[in-house]
Amino acid sequence: MNLLDLSAIALPFGFYRSGLPFGITLFAPALADLRLLSLGKTIESSQPQQSVAIKTATIDSGYQRIAVCGAHMQGLPLNGQLQTLGGRFFGRMRTAPNYRMYLLTAMPPERPGLVRDTSAGQALDLELWDLPKANWADFIANIKSPLCIGSVELENGDWEYGFLCENYPLSNATEITKFGGWRAYLFANRII
Repeated sequence: MNLLDLSAIALPFGFYRSGLPFGITLFAPALADLRLLSLGKTIESSQPQQSVAIKTATIDSGYQRIAVCGAHMQGLPLNGQLQTLGGRFFGRMRTAPNYRMYLLTAMPPERPGLVRDTSAGQALDLELWDLPKANWADFIANIKSPLCIGSVELENGDWEYGFLCENYPLSNATEITKFGGWRAYLFANRII
């Protein structure tokens, strides 16, 4: 647009059936920037709120997304397991408000147990990683009971594979849901 001496603004506008985002570009004569910004704001506010980051597809990419909520997060003790197997950090997200988190101390390092509870849960912080599908078996071989892989509902309504916890150790575990996530728990207790 600059070469034609025009004003322009690009806006997110929706998603293809594949889940990939698309946008539109509005243009006008030179120096019409404020009118374009006003029109862009009107258009954008009329669109339903959607999470562009999560809709970005990993379809047929050779990778599978996984939600991690504890010691596998960036900078924490088990993150190297993901990185060694070619994991790529995708982004931060929160669960749907249907989960509780417990401190599991039976296996070092300490880590959280995430449990679905639609009656008394809340949204909790997590990270999304893309792991090569060829390395999933090697990654899962490192996961010991009571942790397991299951389906985790995200705040935008999508579901991803992620870490969950079986119920049997919870009677002796301390609930830490109120912190809003593992990193916040560690920070509040001066562990990081």
